[in-house]
Amino acid sequence: MKAEVLNFLTAACRAGTFPGFTVSFLQDKQFSTTLFGAETVLPNRKPLVADKWYDLASLTKAIVAVITLKVAEEGKLSLTAPLASYCREASAKEITVGDLLTHTAGLTGFILDRNQLAGDVLKEKIFQLTPQWTPGTQMIYSDHHYLLLGFILEEVTGKSLAKLLTEKINQPLGTAFTYAPVASNCIPTSPLFDEKKNWVLNLQGIPHDPKARQLGGVAGHAGIFGRLKDLQKLLQALLGDFLQPTSQKLAFTEQTAGFHRSFGFKLYKAPTDGRWLFSHTGYTGTFLLGDPVKKQGLIFLSNRVHPHDERQAYIEKRDQFIELYLKDL
Repeated sequence: MKAEVLNFLTAACRAGTFPGFTVSFLQDKQFSTTLFGAETVLPNRKPLVADKWYDLASLTKAIVAVITLKVAEEGKLSLTAPLASYCREASAKEITVGDLLTHTAGLTGFILDRNQLAGDVLKEKIFQLTPQWTPGTQMIYSDHHYLLLGFILEEVTGKSLAKLLTEKINQPLGTAFTYAPVASNCIPTSPLFDEKKNWVLNLQGIPHDPKARQLGGVAGHAGIFGRLKDLQKLLQALLGDFLQPTSQKLAFTEQTAGFHRSFGFKLYKAPTDGRWLFSHTGYTGTFLLGDPVKKQGLIFLSNRVHPHDERQAYIEKRDQFIELYLKDL
């Protein structure tokens, strides 16, 4: 099966779905890792090497969800409490922290010029969002949910998300996730061009997500950079006892009305016995999946937005890859 999956991924890479990839499978407490392809195509082709930092994009949400559960374990936050308990500035006072974690809060309204607004203005606009439907009745994935969640975490702890990342994740796990990477150690993402369509530079060490950039690189929905080894430690911790049993149930089992969402993750059912597997993706071409029963999973890293952002083609290949993996379960 591993050979079939690797052949599928290398074929997708050669077809240009992503310039290169790293995939790491966890089974029997051991990781099996393969690197293939290039780090960059523009301005020239550079071979992919190990131990680089990736822009994790929305895998940030998964990490922030874990931080939220840890803060809740300490009694500083109730996952069922309304926002009015923690965030007076928020207009959507009736939604709960759990609604944000499961993307069922309905805060999907478009913010005009959101990618150009100053950070404080963008934050104010997010606070002004109101649900587009009754919370809990629909699930639509939205960055706004985790942007607001990040603001709440900073409010209830009195600490920045960067500090919480250090205290709640890096220190106990021995990881080096960061909102402020050394640019030269990072895998580049999108190339930027001038008005004549000449290559100028690649985004490197700067969040690909424009809202995260407007917020100074530190946000609840995107902005964290990490290496494969950091994600490996995180995955093993989640499959272990890093979270308390109550938190594990919230993170790894259905918490919505059939939307296959937990507090922080999208869920898949194993085809053999229907057990839940948890997962999260990132816009830049990142992905993780964990099986809390079998204690196995996978991590996939790429910079698929380089040199072109062909999102739909990538999603099709990514979902086929997931299907292949689930079939083998």
